[in-house]
Amino acid sequence: MWLLLCLSTLSLLAGTIHAHTTDATCTADRGWTSNSLQQSPCLVASYLFEACAPNVVNIPAQPNQQRYPSPGENGLPANKCSCSSVAYSVLAACSYCQGQLYEKWSTWKTNCTPAETFVDQWPLPVPIGTAIPAWAFDNPTSLDGWDPTQAQLLADSGATDTFPASTTSTSAPATTVTEATQTSTADTNTTSSPADTGHHSSTPVGAIVGGVVGGLVALGIGAIGVALIVRYTRGRGDDDDGPPRPVRPSTTRLGSSGSMTSRWVKSGGQIFSRSPPPVMEMHDQGQVTAYPLPRMPPSTDAGTISSGRVPVGLNMNHHVPEV
Repeated sequence: MWLLLCLSTLSLLAGTIHAHTTDATCTADRGWTSNSLQQSPCLVASYLFEACAPNVVNIPAQPNQQRYPSPGENGLPANKCSCSSVAYSVLAACSYCQGQLYEKWSTWKTNCTPAETFVDQWPLPVPIGTAIPAWAFDNPTSLDGWDPTQAQLLADSGATDTFPASTTSTSAPATTVTEATQTSTADTNTTSSPADTGHHSSTPVGAIVGGVVGGLVALGIGAIGVALIVRYTRGRGDDDDGPPRPVRPSTTRLGSSGSMTSRWVKSGGQIFSRSPPPVMEMHDQGQVTAYPLPRMPPSTDAGTISSGRVPVGLNMNHHVPEV
């Protein structure tokens, strides 16, 4: 009767005053039943019941050995808010935190239709201004009632409460934008300050790396150049000091003008080899004796001839007197 009078009086104020209040007080050892906003389960129940019946809903303190009424009894309407297992669990926790009794789940939903009954879920958006504890979404069917032991385990594990969607979606971006603005301001101040810029100035890493690589490349090119010069110099020395190098045989055809491109000279229809200068020998009395070198046998081919080996550096166009 006391709860019926309370709810009847508050229903007269429907549409004029909207508030969420409670006269119930939880004991200190059962404070874990409060949500992350430090709202007692009795105050959270006021938010949930008001979501379907926009009236001033006050959850009074529960007298000893009495229970809160079930939906459809003593002025508490049966709807999808009061018939949900979430609202049942929250109100059962309200009784528990006061050290009082609460109804079984099967008794609570007696006057609820299947369309109004929602198990382990809340049928509407979470009311703004509150948060539903994670333990309120436990299914009470297996034990036919709210399980305070399991609920405390979830609360102690740090399970996240369920907040209104509008609060979650608007608060996070605002924080992100604020942090970005502060960061941009700090960067701007750092760039515009001459003293700070001079203190942190340093040679770019790219320039240092480029200089080192360029120096190594230059040293490598120089080393290769020195090696080529030394090799070329040694090759020239070998050509000057050593014996003549052989040249691949070539075929030479004499022209009508009698010009030659080999060691052979055409004279009087015969081909003679060019006579090299005689070998000179100096004696002690100042006499000089000349020994002519042997001639090469004449060739029988008046056309194409093979030059054989030609000493390196021989001038092929030098005039040779006829014999």
